[in-house]
Amino acid sequence: MGEEQNKPMSYKEKTLLSLGINMLMGPSLIEAAEIVRQNEPPQAAGDEVELDFENMNPTTLQLLKNHVINTLQIESLEALSNTSPKHSDEEGEFDNDRGLQENRNSPQR
Repeated sequence: MGEEQNKPMSYKEKTLLSLGINMLMGPSLIEAAEIVRQNEPPQAAGDEVELDFENMNPTTLQLLKNHVINTLQIESLEALSNTSPKHSDEEGEFDNDRGLQENRNSPQR
């Protein structure tokens, strides 16, 4: 798995990872924040953790990816593509706000 941990993520993978992290709740979300705290340079003091996927090292991204996959019990991040709004890889467009808004406003089951 060492090679995969250093493999850069595509824009699409980062977008799906963002969607997956936004689906996490409670202890799982705290665990994701701890992964970032333990594997990225220290951020400003406080409880808030900034998730800047463009500047995270590939190892952190892969650890977050594995955490999301295990927590949401899905086979891959691609399984989330059915829940996200349409996007264009070529133009780098993605209506992330709309997709996250829909997920946050959906009734909890």
